[in-house]
Amino acid sequence: MNNFLKILICYHKKDVLLKDDVLTPIHVGRALAKERMQPDDPELKWMLSNMIGDDTGDNISRKNASYNELTAIYWAWKNYKELGDPAYIGFMHYRRHFIFRKNESVVQRVNGMGENYLDYINYNPHNMVHLFDDCDYIAHIGRVDEVYKHYKENHHIEDLDLALSILKEKHPSYAKTADDFLKMSKVNFCNMFIMPKKMFFEYCEWLFSITEEFEKKVDLSEKRLFISERLTAIFIEQKKREGNKQKSLSSTFVQAPMTVPVAIPCNKDSFLTAVTMLSVLKHADKNTKVKFYLLHTGEAQTTLSRVAEPYPGASVTFIDVTKGLAERGYDPTKLTFPDHYPLAVSELVPDKKVLYLDERSLFFGDIGNFYTTCNNDEFRVIGIPQDLANPLDRRVYGNVFSLNAGRLRTHGFLSKVINEAAGKTSAALFNAFETDQVGIFPWWIFNVANAEKDGEILYDRTRGDTRWGVWNRALLYFDRGVEPWYNLQALYSVYWWEVAALVPASVPFSGISPEAGDLWTEQSRMLCTGKRVSKVMKEQKKAIPSPSADALIPLTEEPKPKRKITLKAFFRYWKKHGFKQTVRKIFQVLRGK
Repeated sequence: MNNFLKILICYHKKDVLLKDDVLTPIHVGRALAKERMQPDDPELKWMLSNMIGDDTGDNISRKNASYNELTAIYWAWKNYKELGDPAYIGFMHYRRHFIFRKNESVVQRVNGMGENYLDYINYNPHNMVHLFDDCDYIAHIGRVDEVYKHYKENHHIEDLDLALSILKEKHPSYAKTADDFLKMSKVNFCNMFIMPKKMFFEYCEWLFSITEEFEKKVDLSEKRLFISERLTAIFIEQKKREGNKQKSLSSTFVQAPMTVPVAIPCNKDSFLTAVTMLSVLKHADKNTKVKFYLLHTGEAQTTLSRVAEPYPGASVTFIDVTKGLAERGYDPTKLTFPDHYPLAVSELVPDKKVLYLDERSLFFGDIGNFYTTCNNDEFRVIGIPQDLANPLDRRVYGNVFSLNAGRLRTHGFLSKVINEAAGKTSAALFNAFETDQVGIFPWWIFNVANAEKDGEILYDRTRGDTRWGVWNRALLYFDRGVEPWYNLQALYSVYWWEVAALVPASVPFSGISPEAGDLWTEQSRMLCTGKRVSKVMKEQKKAIPSPSADALIPLTEEPKPKRKITLKAFFRYWKKHGFKQTVRKIFQVLRGK
């Protein structure tokens, strides 16, 4: 069996160890780890004692920061006899493994690796000899709408363009396959495969001839070779066209415990902040812990810490932005808060990667999945596309970002923009000063309720109806003009109010002004009479102003009906009877009951 198949599993940190005669764990980037970690570090000692490393013999271990799992592939190619000279060689990752049975799904998410995990993926070392009874090689199932477009949406397309030009120059026989592949929807991801020895050696010679030339023309100091997955897929497609029989297997993605840093403003509208926090906590996976950084300008709303108390592992840290920036030599008066909080995150939040959410953000899905989906290895800033109809336009807008705070700090981003910040949004400054370092959220993880489209949910390539589209994306962002706390009839406002009902009574509801109370009364009356508020708004072309406005524009110019409910009475009743009973009482009063 030792000479038949070896499947290398790439590790870069301690995790569940999969190891037997076939499964062979390999420590990738070991040369860098030895320099970075102390010799007595328990994690390093565990890696050294339980697996081989990619730093022996002919190797490129020091390039792991940009080459990633390719350092293991290179090592296996150059040191093949160290593995026992197997007939077949394969590659997987410590949290991504082939499912060794027919399965149409692309990826199956699994919460940890229990004692039955190997049974779940249908792995048995004694049955591996039969893997190739009906195929020549094995690849991973992957699906996108179009390979080239998918890469352009999620990476720097100029890298793929350069790699393809090198490919065509060095290997012209692959040119047509490459051009055809870019238009396809099926793709092999993650550099996962199992190949016969001869095919593997051909693959390595082909692949590394391209990456070697690519490296001569591109600075890889802050870049990962995402092009390698597409190049691998092109090679595999070429082999298929040459008559080799392919077997495609899906894979698992093992959800490991993780902590997600989230920065949120918490100045005046602490209730709105609480709703966003609760939407995150309510839908977080059991393996996802959330670390909140609540940003303020000297008046911290400490009652917000109670929001996270019922959720194990959640934490709240308050950061005085003006004080923190002044201590670091910045003039905070040059910035406007809360609008410019995202600019300060890189200086004041210690984590390397941080999600920034404002009060218009509502989560439906696991924020851990959202966090890992955002490719901040490729972009320093990721946000909602400015042109929602054109996801290839990488300019961002709004106030929701995934920030590579570490690189923004390293490159002195705040010092570059602070003198230009007056009158400009954070998104505009990111667009102007980061240019090629700005990316957009993948279309499948967010929605936008857009005021210009009469509250329509905007996103691309919806499968099924709108409700499906909303619930199968993690984030709903309410644009200005359709905030649920101002407009009861805003599209999907009910989802916001469902979470609002869970906010602890100790958190004050400061987001509703007396004028807003009049608007609520008017909208509730319209709801009871069956008159559509959206139609009234459209006819009169009245926009609901942003929360920063001192007063709200009423929906009509007609005299307001006499208010039968005061805000003071509303809050008194809410505190005594709860949210749902209070809403029911409002409707009863409006009906004259």
